[in-house]
Amino acid sequence: MANVDGVDKHILMSLFYNGRLSQRAIATKLKANPPSINYRFSKLESDKILLGYDLYVNPNSLGKYHAFIALSNTENIKEFYTAFRCLEEINLYQIIVSNESYLSELIERYKPLMSYIPRQDIKPLLSFDKRIIQTLVNNPRLDIHEISQKFKTSSRTIKRHLEFLQKNDIVKVIPRVNLDEAGLVMGIIFSRNGSQIGPVVSHYSFFNIDNEKDSLYIFVADNLSRAKQIISKARQIDPETKVMIVYEYEVNSALISELLL
Repeated sequence: MANVDGVDKHILMSLFYNGRLSQRAIATKLKANPPSINYRFSKLESDKILLGYDLYVNPNSLGKYHAFIALSNTENIKEFYTAFRCLEEINLYQIIVSNESYLSELIERYKPLMSYIPRQDIKPLLSFDKRIIQTLVNNPRLDIHEISQKFKTSSRTIKRHLEFLQKNDIVKVIPRVNLDEAGLVMGIIFSRNGSQIGPVVSHYSFFNIDNEKDSLYIFVADNLSRAKQIISKARQIDPETKVMIVYEYEVNSALISELLL
């Protein structure tokens, strides 16, 4: 197993919260000198701990409706949007459809152990924003200056659009991390009391979705003890909270690329 220390874990966790955060920004955040952070990035990559990055795009922005379903890990879905494989012999899949009326029908067909339909807000992308996203699919961490050169427009304009896309949860860059080698713990929390649980887990969660009744939070912790604290606090508020521990996750980048054409 690779030798991963607290600084390495903080780098990886910073990337989960903002996958486009620059090495210099991470160095400033950790009060470290940039060359040392650059070395650590290279080491994490060469040790096959940091495996790359995926651009997640909110399905609603692509004109799709979506839901999350939990299935036994003996059942596999090939056409998933995202997948989270868990220790509890359960896999969580995000599925998408073009017609909202078909969503409930599809869920019923799968007969999941649990299902979760987020609040849907179909808002087609502006053509300029779509071009930015198409550019980022192959290189999610592409520098703003390089994007501006491709678009022959100012860096300020690109920055403004990117901030809008990220702030409104339209896009998110998610690092591909070998969780076991990194010593990180990823968990999924389902709750019917999201308004109260949110403030407790938001510091650790990097993927949040809610509707009028239920909430889903995916968090990452630097060790098992921290994960237990997060789960315990959530269950103090909502004893019915359901938790799954993730050992592997995947964003279907090929499908996202296809939908952006």
